[in-house]
Order: sequence, then C-alpha cells, then structure tokens
Amino acid sequence: PAANDGWTFLPTPSSTFSTDISADTLSALFTNSYSQTNQLFGFYVNPNTNQNATSKLSDDTLFPIVSNGLGSLTCSTGDLRSVAATGNPFKLVLVLDNLEVRGGGKLDFGTQNIYVMEGDLSSNNTTTFAQNGLINAGVVDVGAGTNWTNWTSSSTIGTKCSSNYSCP
Repeated sequence: PAANDGWTFLPTPSSTFSTDISADTLSALFTNSYSQTNQLFGFYVNPNTNQNATSKLSDDTLFPIVSNGLGSLTCSTGDLRSVAATGNPFKLVLVLDNLEVRGGGKLDFGTQNIYVMEGDLSSNNTTTFAQNGLINAGVVDVGAGTNWTNWTSSSTIGTKCSSNYSCP
C-alpha cells in the first residue's frame, strides 16, 4: 500500500531470522533502523515461528519486548532459548484484547502477526470479530472460539485463524 492511501503502518523488521539468541535478547541484521529507540516496546516476539508446527499464535510461546536497538530486541519474561535457537525465523506479534477495524480503516503490519484474544468491541461479546476495513498481516489469529465476519477480500492476510477459518 502507498504511504498516502490512509493506511496505518506498524513498524516491522526487515529481517526475520535471528543472528543470535540469549535468554532475554534476540539479535538480527535489520537493514532498516527504527526511528526511535524502544519503538517496539509493548509488542511481543515469537522467536521461532515453527513452534508447534501450526500457524496459530495461541499455541506459541510469545515474549514481551521491553526495549529494542538497531539490531536487537530485549524481552522481560522467560528464556527465548526455551523455544528458539540462533537462525530460527521470528516475527513480531501485536497482542490485543480486542481489535476494531471499521469505517474503511486500513491497518498494515507487513508480514508480521496479530493475535486478538477477544474479538472486537462493537459486537459487545467475546466471540465475534467483525471486520469493516482492511488488514495486511502474515497471520491474524482471533481465536478458535471467535467467529470472523465481514472479512474483506482485498485485505492481505497470509493466514486467518478463527472458529470459521481454520489455521493450517
């Protein structure tokens, strides 16, 4: 999508393979620099996208990012090495209680992943995700108990996970 087409762009790394992993730090050769130190604070990282051999995010171990530099992400909880090794593919994950894309809104997270734990807000329940806009992402997982409605076919989502879209 073009930058002036009304899209909201979330920061994404240019590389998705780790070059080094310690207990709390994942390093990679990013060819783009983030405009601010700690720009990824609050996102999560899946340090090994091959965990559990599924596309679902709900069955993966995710780690909260507490800081980042030009070529590294630092996490606060757990040991990255418990599920990943140097050279594994990784993805950023935006973890949300709810996601509301309406009024023709446009959200672009590149090939990175979005995990929505309880559908949208406007449906007034935790079992519906009604999309009224465009989403670009690698995987969007709204959970096995959530029904995804109004999916917009012009969105670019590699894999949709919900009660009515099964994850491979």
